[in-house]
Amino acid sequence: MNPFGIRENKKVRIFNIEYHFFFNPSLKVLLCFFLFSVSPLYAQENFNLEIVNVDPRQFNPLVHEQAKIQFKSERDGQAFVRIYDRRAYQVREIFIEHMTANEVVLAAWNGRDDQGRLVANEAYFFTIEATDIRGNIVEYSPVQSTLNRSIPMNVNYDTDNKKLSFSVEQDGIVDIRYGAADGGPLLSKLIEWKPFLRGQYSIDWDGWDASGVVSVNSIPGHHFYSQLVALPEYSLFTFGNPDDDQIYSLAYPGDSLKLIDSTRLTDRLYSQANVFPYKNLSPIFDFSFNTVIEKNEDIPIVSDKFGITIRLNESVKQRVTESRYEILVFVDFKFVTEIEEGRSPARMNINTSALASGEHILTVNVVTLQGGLETLSKRFVIK
Repeated sequence: MNPFGIRENKKVRIFNIEYHFFFNPSLKVLLCFFLFSVSPLYAQENFNLEIVNVDPRQFNPLVHEQAKIQFKSERDGQAFVRIYDRRAYQVREIFIEHMTANEVVLAAWNGRDDQGRLVANEAYFFTIEATDIRGNIVEYSPVQSTLNRSIPMNVNYDTDNKKLSFSVEQDGIVDIRYGAADGGPLLSKLIEWKPFLRGQYSIDWDGWDASGVVSVNSIPGHHFYSQLVALPEYSLFTFGNPDDDQIYSLAYPGDSLKLIDSTRLTDRLYSQANVFPYKNLSPIFDFSFNTVIEKNEDIPIVSDKFGITIRLNESVKQRVTESRYEILVFVDFKFVTEIEEGRSPARMNINTSALASGEHILTVNVVTLQGGLETLSKRFVIK
């Protein structure tokens, strides 16, 4: 590996002459002469491949914008520019038929795959494989230079202006969640494994949880949980696709080619980002109160001992069950009980005899072993 992140291949062609070499002495002299005379022709020779510019890094293929990748080689030859999604599956291959030594080469990507389909609003990276006229090969691959697993983030909420602000110190995948502190439940997923360029960001948030039941101002202790997973350098960001919000290789698994040498990268960096934020893997559910005495404006009134039933949405039930999950129950943001091996429907008994009469909040978190998580809160009254 050199400072430009170029992977250098050093291969020498091996000839199948072992048998004749050892059993025909007259060939030894001939072989030595042959190897010394042809080794400059067959030995792999390294040459420089340099990224000159990548612009724009963020573009809208829907309005015919393109990302322009500019690079140069110190030798004449040909090149392949390959585009990958962030799971390191190939999306597009661009062939450069001719490179002139030390002249800038332009490869333009229009945000479509090899089948002409518009790609999802996502992050992508590229590699370049260059071959000179003598068959020597070098490759630019940003995979080897992506080292950081998780980078700290600063997250703040302005309650007056209802703005959530955060800083992204490096291009990466961002996950921001909101919940009760000290082992309390997750209450809302504010940004769920979305790609961001480096910079300062501010988004609107009304301060309520995903259920519209809990306000950030009503919780004595609350906390923002944030993660930033670094992307490879020169990553490209597409936007503007109104129909597709799924990573390419999850949407089109039959058309996706794995980048073999990046297996460690995806396993090490993107295990969470791979499986979740996608709807077919999210443990969507609902729950109901079983022993309801009566209702007051749709708020159930129960005794101090009651039951609930949790049901997964039928659209995700099979896949979430196969991936395994657990169910955690909280009352007034304090842990009450759990089922470690989740099932649907799941019936759970809740004992709140230590609580005072009046209104309370019950929150259920469903968590898959792959890191998927959903939350739902409902109000109830103890009579």
